[in-house]
Amino acid sequence: KTFRESIGGGVTVDRAGSRLPGVERSVANVRAGWDKPGLPGGWLEANQVSDYAVNNANTLRAKQYTLLNLNAHWKRDVSWGRVKRVTLTFDLRNVMNTAYDGSAVTVSDSSTDTAAALLTKQAFFAGQGRSVYGGVTVHF
Repeated sequence: KTFRESIGGGVTVDRAGSRLPGVERSVANVRAGWDKPGLPGGWLEANQVSDYAVNNANTLRAKQYTLLNLNAHWKRDVSWGRVKRVTLTFDLRNVMNTAYDGSAVTVSDSSTDTAAALLTKQAFFAGQGRSVYGGVTVHF
């Protein structure tokens, strides 16, 4: 299909064949876990996100990345009045402390875009570094 874009200064560009900006080609999530009643459980998870265009010309791209996450948890049935179960959770996210583009804003193209000019556009937001979470869940 034909997609024509007006980029200013009376310049119109045919973007046929360009990928839609801001949309990853693929996202994969794989998780392997262990859960057994009364015993500690957990999982290892991998999230892979492909690269994607950030402008209509597809000349500015967010890079692909893969993140690894770990979880350990323990569920215990109890009889503490109204409390029926307690779950303790520990999460370690982005285990390898991978630097990645967590998100990007689609930027407009202009007739003056060069490789150097594209690098000055504020389009990317950093992804979260290694982080640790812990929690207690009480079931009634």
